Amino acid sequence: MAASTVTTIHSFPPELLALIFQNVAEPAPSEVRLHDLPKPRFLENFDRPLKDVSLVSWHWRNVALPLLFRHVIWSLGWGDWDRVVEQGRLQGDPLADLPLLGFLRDSGLGRHVDSLTVITGIHFRGRASSQPPPPPPRTTGTDAEDSIINHLAPKDSSPNTFSEDYNWVWDLIFSVVDPRRFTLIATPKTLGRLLSRMVFMGDSWSFNVNPMHVLSLSRPTKDPLPSSSSSSSSSSSSSSSSSFPPPTPSTSSVRPNVPTTSLFTIRPWTALLLNEGSSTRVYRTDEYFHRRPPSILPALLGSGTFPNDTLLIPPTVTSLSYVAIFPLSSHFEMLVRNLPRLDRLYVQLVPNDDMLCRPDALRHVQPSDLWMERDGCFDLALQYLQVDPAPGEEGLDDGTPEGLDDGTAEDDPDSNNWRHLREFASGDVADVDDWQWIVREVCGERGERGCRWRVESEGVLVRHADDNDLGASHACPFCNRSQGQHRPDFLRPQNSLSLRPPRD
Repeated sequence: MAASTVTTIHSFPPELLALIFQNVAEPAPSEVRLHDLPKPRFLENFDRPLKDVSLVSWHWRNVALPLLFRHVIWSLGWGDWDRVVEQGRLQGDPLADLPLLGFLRDSGLGRHVDSLTVITGIHFRGRASSQPPPPPPRTTGTDAEDSIINHLAPKDSSPNTFSEDYNWVWDLIFSVVDPRRFTLIATPKTLGRLLSRMVFMGDSWSFNVNPMHVLSLSRPTKDPLPSSSSSSSSSSSSSSSSSFPPPTPSTSSVRPNVPTTSLFTIRPWTALLLNEGSSTRVYRTDEYFHRRPPSILPALLGSGTFPNDTLLIPPTVTSLSYVAIFPLSSHFEMLVRNLPRLDRLYVQLVPNDDMLCRPDALRHVQPSDLWMERDGCFDLALQYLQVDPAPGEEGLDDGTPEGLDDGTAEDDPDSNNWRHLREFASGDVADVDDWQWIVREVCGERGERGCRWRVESEGVLVRHADDNDLGASHACPFCNRSQGQHRPDFLRPQNSLSLRPPRD
């Protein structure tokens, strides 16, 4: 009788092992935590079963390596870039001083990278034109944290215009990897430098010290792999451009001294996320409503002065997610009045963690100020949400939102972009009262004109495609005034946020 063959997991073919390992891997923090408050090490994950699997044997490691490098987090300091620039000046291999990119290129793992997150240091060398500002006023707080703010106030308090061309950075990165999502986590000043735009720093002392913002670009799928012929030509082209000169001001005749930024067009991105973190610290200052946060938002929207008067968001982007914890309504108004043409807009203005329960987070802050500014943000957005999708109806021919003063459409040339919006999503649904008010304002007050929006799910409003949909079975429950308080089942009162005063 022939001896029976014993099959062990070590004898499984690599394809089957890879399938098993895929189920071991957990969701990447760089994918699921982009809406969280950016803070040091907020993407760290101490539970790493896939990495533990790769330590079992060399065979398992070889199978797990493509999965281990699907989601890459790359921390860079200013010294790394300086070494790359110096290497390029010497006509050497710029990847020699960037071991991660060099490893991905040499091992062939670059094609397996699905998302790349670059966290760059707060101290980034380079040239910037700035004027020395007067010393900023001090806060009235007496705690040690406020003392640190006042001590650091003069350091980063000037507007900065960056005219250096950093397109070689994007060419270098995307010659090695072809990610579905690319994320930058950096201070607003560093983002402005990398995107060759201006960032106003005059009031930065009153906001977080060295805040980290998140800028993420994504697309549904990756580009198909090139053929062998095109691959060889691309490799030769990448090798010819492997040595990059140091960043220098552009000499473009169209936009003098302001180079174009290829990051937004180097891949066909369809979604953009901007997470500007928390602005709660500014509420400790007097007349906080006059402050301007350090932000790359004006440059993205093309709503600022030169060089921020050109839209950076490409037309391929149809989904925009904006996350900011209690921003000033004057800052949010910039997004509302300069919204690019989109299909989907996601807005989150309150934290999704226990921030409001921590005494240190609201020290020297009046909670009513936070909610007043947050409510003002949604008031602005709701006025534009009620713009009809099709011209020709009485009172809406010019695209002027209902309830706004005459001349608004003339002052806001991009206000008609709200007509094209198909979906509005709120990340603040835990605030049940406010979400109920939003739906009632958008859907329940239009009377005989019918509701143009319906509640698709918790926190999501979807515009009806045409008038024929207004009477469909999935119509918004708020259209029927006989439903009393217009309260869907999913608006659960137990989810209400603490310290939230009732809306008038």
